[in-house]
Amino acid sequence: MLPAAAALAASDPSPAGAPATTAGAPDTTIDDGPSGSIATVTASFEFSSPDAASRFQCSFDSAPFAACASPQALYNLGRGAHTFRVRAIDASGTADPTPASRTFAVDTSPPETSTQPPPATGTSGIGGATDETATTSQTTSSSNHSLKRSAPEPVPAWYMTARGIRDLRRQARNDACAFARRQSNNTRVLLLDFGKAVKHHGEFGARLRAGRHFSNHDILSALRSAAERYRSNSKCYSRGSVRITYGNTNNMPSWMSRPKVRKAGRRQAMMANRLRKYQRRQGRRFRHEGVAVAGDIEPQWNKPRVSKSLVRGATLHKRGGLYFNYGAASQCPPETSTCANNWSFKNLGQVSYGGVKRSLPEIYRAVHVKQWTNVRRRWNNQHHRHHFCFYGTTATPGFPLTASQGWTRLAASNRCVQEELVNIREQ
Repeated sequence: MLPAAAALAASDPSPAGAPATTAGAPDTTIDDGPSGSIATVTASFEFSSPDAASRFQCSFDSAPFAACASPQALYNLGRGAHTFRVRAIDASGTADPTPASRTFAVDTSPPETSTQPPPATGTSGIGGATDETATTSQTTSSSNHSLKRSAPEPVPAWYMTARGIRDLRRQARNDACAFARRQSNNTRVLLLDFGKAVKHHGEFGARLRAGRHFSNHDILSALRSAAERYRSNSKCYSRGSVRITYGNTNNMPSWMSRPKVRKAGRRQAMMANRLRKYQRRQGRRFRHEGVAVAGDIEPQWNKPRVSKSLVRGATLHKRGGLYFNYGAASQCPPETSTCANNWSFKNLGQVSYGGVKRSLPEIYRAVHVKQWTNVRRRWNNQHHRHHFCFYGTTATPGFPLTASQGWTRLAASNRCVQEELVNIREQ
């Protein structure tokens, strides 16, 4: 395997033919990635541009800029300081004259060797690799290699069960502290599931699994409480970064029309955006915090058109940042002959991949690995230039597969499973 810098240089088709740079060039932002010191030999960066039509070029250390896509991963990193740069290029070929840059250092003692295989083309791994569906031999090789990977340490997540607003804020504070104590020195997802996206008494918000309704204003108050507790108490936080995530399910009431459902998704993203602004106003104390939105999107609940309206609303203009689908593919082949509620693997791919969407599927049984592997393969076969994989897995205690077993089985069948493992439970 080429070192990261060499892979970049090798993948640059025409280093001399750099795009023109003008004052009207698109802006580039690094949304997520390591900074400071890290103790692993892998790193992943996520980036974006306000210009939705932009493509990107990346550079690692002294390598020339080369075509890349977000998220972008680096492997087999050497010890010491490194610099990752990325620039957006608009449809006319105009490049951002001031690429976004992130400096970090690898501190491994003794030096480590990454056992993670390079991911599928367009997913990550600068320089790329061929998707495992290309040949049977590649599939077997990648699966055997993936079996050597150890499951990441799971981080906790919760189905909220509060009885009132004060209880909701208390739960959010406690959850953030418990999460901070368990996370590694990486950016991890703190997922808070607030239940069904609904409109109740004229206000958009959510209905918890326990039955209580909360407005988005109440939910934002709880999310802020989580943000404050994560960093304000040294007994909780020690290292790493957090992405505080507002989660909903697609189990909306039948009386909600598709426009109302789409609006509910937009309001969900709006709360994440307001939390992000709140974090920024706090200054350096909150510098290791981010936000996201998420959906427990499952065929057994609402039909695909309604469910996709919720996701479209939540991902409109990328207002809420990344969108994680942490749902299950239950009641789909090979568990049944067809998916429930007229869903298809294509529908599941649409709510899980593309743009700002990341798949963080629930893996409770062995059949769920087969279902999600089929979803990903069918999506990638239809989107040759935009391959995606899994951001990790979501698990719940009490099922046949433990969190680590579910992640390991998915990684054995899919060569590009990333290291996020969320263990969601009742309060």
